Amino acid sequence: MDRASNSKGPIIGIILTTQKGLIIEQSFTLGFPVTKNEVEYEVVIADLKMALTHRVIEIEVHCDSLLVVSQVKGEYVAKDERMTTYLQLILSLKSKFLCCDFK
Repeated sequence: MDRASNSKGPIIGIILTTQKGLIIEQSFTLGFPVTKNEVEYEVVIADLKMALTHRVIEIEVHCDSLLVVSQVKGEYVAKDERMTTYLQLILSLKSKFLCCDFK
């Protein structure tokens, strides 16, 4: 997962790699103001939705945000209302997989 910034808003990129080596890439611009942590959550949400679209049942999510990974694993508490909303959405999406591990 990558992110960058431009005049239209942050650009996020998602890469899904199957066990057979198939690579599926997608990138898009977020058209609304977000903080760095919100961008990290948006990337994970987009990643999980893309995986569900491709009927993935087991996924290992690699995220470079310790905050997001720790909140998803229940090691950190989401204190901000927006972060709590993002976390609840990710947990809802996560529950749709047979196995969903965060690294």
